[in-house]
Amino acid sequence: MAAALRHPDDDCPYGTCEGDGFVVDEAANSTADCTCRAERIELKRRRRLQQQLHRAVPKRYQDLDFDRPPVDEIARLHPDAAAKTRAYVADLAANLERGRGLWFFGNKGTGKTSLAYLVAAVAARAGHTVLSWNTITLLNEIRDSFDAERRRQSTHDIVDAACSVDLLHLEDVSAARTSDWVLEQLYLIVNRRYEDEKAIVFTSDVPPGAPPVPDVLGDQIGARTFSRLLEMCGDPLMMLGSDMRMALA
Repeated sequence: MAAALRHPDDDCPYGTCEGDGFVVDEAANSTADCTCRAERIELKRRRRLQQQLHRAVPKRYQDLDFDRPPVDEIARLHPDAAAKTRAYVADLAANLERGRGLWFFGNKGTGKTSLAYLVAAVAARAGHTVLSWNTITLLNEIRDSFDAERRRQSTHDIVDAACSVDLLHLEDVSAARTSDWVLEQLYLIVNRRYEDEKAIVFTSDVPPGAPPVPDVLGDQIGARTFSRLLEMCGDPLMMLGSDMRMALA
């Protein structure tokens, strides 16, 4: 019995093609699918999804699941947020098609990041295009793109990537130090996704010493951007309480 393919570019395990998945009949001047072709296509699909997952989600968050730590503990402490996240991913394709997102709002260390990355990981494994960015990192990359000596990508490429993927996940939207330039960049990306009906999942923290009032985000990122995010994502999933990371330290 022929060994199965382990890589889409391996030699044909059946010895019937040249490694391209096609059997050539020179006498009849025709080609046909080799037995290995379906295996090559499936291997390429799996590798593409795996690469997408690694691009979209850091290693720490790639294997998150509702029934395993830390998400099971987050669900115990924040059942409403976990239930609504579960419902969102259960209807993920339709939510992405409608440009519907999620907003996780609360204290530091309550599990907002884990739930947001869980959504990103599910979307990536399902074959959707996903980008996850810490908001400060995204803004720094845009700022560096203006500097010829530090530039790795053009400003257009960065913004276009953020605006064109099926799902954009932004961490710590409230962490960026407010300036006119920051407000302009956030508005540019959010507004373009709003107009194109593309989903955003994002997290934001309760400011230190402030009451847990979601509207405070509007003061931090600008009223226009806040209004669009609120329409796209709805009311925030509130995750208030103590820092789980400190409890485990």
